[in-house]
Amino acid sequence: QPDSITFEISYDLSAFFESFSYLKISEIAKYAGLNASLLRHYVAGSKTASKVQVLKLQEAIKRVSAELAQVTFAY
Repeated sequence: QPDSITFEISYDLSAFFESFSYLKISEIAKYAGLNASLLRHYVAGSKTASKVQVLKLQEAIKRVSAELAQVTFAY
């Protein structure tokens, strides 16, 4: 049944920051409580993030997303 098909998109860190290049790595790192230089290494693929660090980043991105979803502009 076509109605029962669902897709889940999962990114590695490099693909995520390439897809959302308007996000500043240093600001996301700060928001997640991680070192910006280390996050750049993860994004470049020269170092591998632990599961704990990936989950910190994921939660930070979700918080940013929730905050942005609440934005309204006056017009």
